[in-house]
Amino acid sequence: MAQRVLPTRALLPLALLGVMSVDGRLTEREKRAKKAPEWKPPNYGYEGSTDELSADLKKQAVDPWSAAKKSKKSNKPILLLTTKPGCPACMVLKAQMNNRTELPELLKRFVFVMADQSDAQSMKYTKKLLKPAEHPTYVPSTMFLRPGAIGAELDITGPNEKAPYFLASSELLIEGMNAALDIVAEERARTQEGWREEIRALHAEHRPEFDGVEDLIAQHEGKLLSLLKTVRAELNPGSGGSASDGSESTDSETPGDKEEL
Repeated sequence: MAQRVLPTRALLPLALLGVMSVDGRLTEREKRAKKAPEWKPPNYGYEGSTDELSADLKKQAVDPWSAAKKSKKSNKPILLLTTKPGCPACMVLKAQMNNRTELPELLKRFVFVMADQSDAQSMKYTKKLLKPAEHPTYVPSTMFLRPGAIGAELDITGPNEKAPYFLASSELLIEGMNAALDIVAEERARTQEGWREEIRALHAEHRPEFDGVEDLIAQHEGKLLSLLKTVRAELNPGSGGSASDGSESTDSETPGDKEEL
């Protein structure tokens, strides 16, 4: 079959547009278009946007499946930051985090969890860590949890009502971290004062003549829960010496109890 060739008059409009020459060959303009540079995500006006955290920040990050155990052991709140490779807003946030000199020291007061939205396994354990709270579908997202308590979310959100966990700047992130530390400190103080009052009440009921309870409390400051259990066991042998600090227990299965990856 003979090759069908477009007549010259059919090619003329394309030639006038600079897309194709009259004889049907590619013009320099089309050749350049075929060799377009590789696409790069925008940096939203922030120079140096990156998909990588600095070494100082990255070494503090832990995986979602080990976060609950580490938080319970260290008694530190959890900072859960979820990002996705190639996400422009995530890259800007990481770049800003890298440039905040105070952030590495501040992160030491948290169990810092880096979750990857594109990694199914990472998200599986992240959702277990948050349950029953729901994980947001957008990135970057930042959530805070009470020390050692699965699903015990701290009520810290950003200014965007439709995306409350979108703390997409280092300034908002650090504000949220400081707010989380304040809440945990206040709750801890209230709980410890409750333990002190219970110890005083137990002694007043069982040993009203004993006047050294304040010295005993002061001596064991920082170990009040352990002291309370001891006092309960001594004064109420039938109680079993059990104690509760008012927070959700983490003795049940946590991400990583069955599986360390």
